[in-house]
Amino acid sequence: MFRLILMTIAFLAIIAINALANILPINGQTTGEISNRLPVLFTPAGYVFSIWSVIYILLAIWIAGFWIRYKKEKELPSRAISLYFILSAAANITWLFLWHYEYFAWSIAAMLLYLGSLILLYLQYDNNERKFTERLPISVNMGWISVATITNISYVL
Repeated sequence: MFRLILMTIAFLAIIAINALANILPINGQTTGEISNRLPVLFTPAGYVFSIWSVIYILLAIWIAGFWIRYKKEKELPSRAISLYFILSAAANITWLFLWHYEYFAWSIAAMLLYLGSLILLYLQYDNNERKFTERLPISVNMGWISVATITNISYVL
């Protein structure tokens, strides 16, 4: 059960830090303000970033699915799933701080770690596991982070 609690805390930390990045904002600037500072040809339109709402909803369903399976069947997520999700959460949060404090080259390393951990997490599922409580949330997150990684690299270049 400890792994499930850690995953839940990691998810809540992602939500909190992402919200604070734009509400406070961290280092006096929002994520979008930093992104819009330089004209980058590969930056998606502003409305596209609303995908984060979809990702967070899907991840909430994903985490809830683990809690439901635990209550019904005492089934816990595997160690690998827990590890890769927590690693992806840590990389996400690290990226936000690096981005907001303008360590852009280092933010690429955090983004690559984020993407790599999502890829490893995705590979923990069989091809037929595509439900909201299985691989789908990870697929959507990984797809967006693939685009975000390219955008981050373009920004730094």
